[in-house]
Order: sequence, then C-alpha cells, then structure tokens
Amino acid sequence: MWKKILEHILVGFSISVAVALTVQISVGQATGQAVVTREFAARFTSEGVAALAQLGLVGLIGTTFSCAALVLQIERWSYLRQGVVHFLITAAVWAPVSLLCWSAASGWGLWIQLGSWAFTYAVIWLVQYLICRRRVAETNARIAAQRRKP
Repeated sequence: MWKKILEHILVGFSISVAVALTVQISVGQATGQAVVTREFAARFTSEGVAALAQLGLVGLIGTTFSCAALVLQIERWSYLRQGVVHFLITAAVWAPVSLLCWSAASGWGLWIQLGSWAFTYAVIWLVQYLICRRRVAETNARIAAQRRKP
C-alpha cells in the first residue's frame, strides 16, 4: 500500500509541476513576466520566488488529486461515497491553494472558487457515473447473452 501511495505522490507531483512549469514558461515568454498574481507575489521577496512557491503548491494539488484517486479504488464503497470522499479531500487542498495563488483574497473569492469547483466536479462526476452505468449494462448484456447460448 505504501508503495502505491509513494507512486501516486511522485506521479501526481511530477505531472502537475511539469504542466504548471510549461504554462509558466509559455505565458512568461509571451508576456515577459512571471505567471503569478500581484497579491501572491507580494508575499515573497521576488516574482521568481513566488513562481517557485506556486509550482510547489501546484505540485501539492497534483499529489492530492493523485493520492485521492486511491479512494476510487475502494470496491466495497458505493460510487457516490467514493465521489463525496474524493471531492472533500481534493477540495480541502484545492480551495485554499487556488484562493491563495489565483483569486482575490476575499470571502467572495472563496465562494466563487468553491462554487466553480463544486459545479465542475459535479458535472465530471455525473458524466463518469453515466459512462460507468452504460458499461455495466453492456457487460451485463454480454453475460446474459453468454448464459443463453447452449
């Protein structure tokens, strides 16, 4: 189990940092500046340090998402329970990091971030649920067809 967790930590962190770094470099080259908000950069000694801190926080988000995916492998839990626990784990990290890095530090900023996160998560969850439901129906139909064969 620990090996699987370590693997998820390394993969989640690496992929999220690689994507964020690619975005930072691309946007930075296009605009000639670091890709951090003024509010976030003000917490640090320079924009470069702020950009590195942001990369670390994005890595934390990726690590959390990757490790939280292990919840989706608990077969004795319902899909709804898996989704709710996964949502709570990821939201607990995503909301404060996104608020800190990319939003205006206000009560409204937090509610907007949480609302957009909850809406996006619900849409993705529903789509995945419908896909899984269709696959289960197809599998059950194939099993039933096999049982009918002489």
